[in-house]
Amino acid sequence: MTISCVSDYPIQEQHLNSVMRHRQKILLLTDWFIPAYKAGGPIQSCTNFASAMCGEYDIYVVTGDIDLGETEPYISIRNQWVNGLKPGISVYYLSGENRTYGQLKRLIREVSPDFIYLNHMFSPYFVLLPLLMWWLGQVKSLLVISPRGALFESALHYKNTFPKKIIVLTIIRWFKIYRKIRFHATTGDEARTIRKFFNTENIIIVNNLPPSVQLPFQIIDKKEDELKLIFIARIVPIKNLLLTLEVLKTVKGRINFTIIGPIEDADYWQKCQAVANELYPHILVDCRGPKLNSELGAILRGHHLFILLSHGENFGHSIVESFLNGRPVLVSDQTPWRGLEEKKIGWDVPLSDFAGLKRALETATQWNQAEFNEWAFHAWNFGAQLNSNGEEIKKYEILFS
Repeated sequence: MTISCVSDYPIQEQHLNSVMRHRQKILLLTDWFIPAYKAGGPIQSCTNFASAMCGEYDIYVVTGDIDLGETEPYISIRNQWVNGLKPGISVYYLSGENRTYGQLKRLIREVSPDFIYLNHMFSPYFVLLPLLMWWLGQVKSLLVISPRGALFESALHYKNTFPKKIIVLTIIRWFKIYRKIRFHATTGDEARTIRKFFNTENIIIVNNLPPSVQLPFQIIDKKEDELKLIFIARIVPIKNLLLTLEVLKTVKGRINFTIIGPIEDADYWQKCQAVANELYPHILVDCRGPKLNSELGAILRGHHLFILLSHGENFGHSIVESFLNGRPVLVSDQTPWRGLEEKKIGWDVPLSDFAGLKRALETATQWNQAEFNEWAFHAWNFGAQLNSNGEEIKKYEILFS
C-alpha cells in the first residue's frame, strides 16, 4: 500500500470541501488499521467500512502504530495525517509517546467530526478516553460505538480480564454515559447483549461489510479421500483450534491441514501442539504463522475447505473471505452464518456435536472433483451476493445520520 503525507493544509482544504459538498465527517478511532493485520477481523471491519463509506462521508482514522503482539512500528510515517487507501480517507498513526489525552483531544478538535466511531469496548485510549471527554463536555460529536463482539460471554472471560471489564461497564452505567450514545450491533444477538448491559434501545443493527473486490471463480484438483483444510484465525482459546485437532484425530483420509494466524496465547498453542503430535501420519499439519490480508485469498484458493469452530463470532471475516474465494466452510453454530449445508456452501455444527463435526470433515474428504466444484461454486456465488452490499451501506447511512 502506498502512503503519502498529508500536511495541515490539505486537512483544512478537506474541511472546506466537506462544507461545500455538505459531506459529513466521521472520525474512526481504533487500535489498529491497515497495514496492521495481526489483530484480524476488527482491522478488516474498519478498513472495509472506511473504503465503502468514503464516497458519502469524509473519513478520518486515528489509530496506533504498533501491530498486535509487536513492539516495533509497522509504518514509518507517524504523528501526521497520511492518505493512500482511497480518496476521502485520512489516517493518523499515533506513536506511543504521543498517545496522550491532550493529543487525542487536539486531533478531535482539528477534525471537528459530525460523528466519532468507537471500535471495540475496552480500549483504554481509543474508547474509554473519548467516552470520558464526551462525559466532561469536551466532545460535541455524536458518539457511535461498535462493541465488535466484546460483550459476549466468551470474550468477556478471555484471559481472566472479566473483573476489570465489569468495572468499566459498571462505571459507564453508573455515570449514565451510555444514554446518548448510539450503539452499532452487527447481529440481533449482539443487540440483545448490548441491551442486557445498558438498557438502551438506541441500537442499530448493521452487518459488517465484506471487501469490495471478488476475483473470478477458480478451482483446484480434488481427489477422493484427500482434503486440503485451512484454519485462519488468532491462536487463542475462543477460536477453538484445539477442538479442530481433536476431531482430526478421528477422521479417515489424507488431510493436509494449514494453520494461519499469530500465536497470541503460548500456553494454548502448547496444548494444540501436543494434540497435533498425536495425529496419525495421514494428517499433515503446516503452521505458517500470520499472513497479510492481501495474501489470504491466494492461500484460501489453494485449499478445499475452511474450518473455524469458534466459541463466538459476531461476523467472521475469514469465513466471508472463504466464501468470496469460492471455498466452502465448516464452522460452529456460534457465528451468524447458519443453514449452510442446505445451500451447499458448508456446515454449521454445534460444538457439542463431535460426531457431526467428524461427519462433515469426512464428507468433504470424500468429495470427488465434481462434488467439490459444485460446493465451491455455490460458496463463490454466495460470496458474490454478500458483496452486493448496497442495502448494508444504506443502513450505515442511517447509523451515521
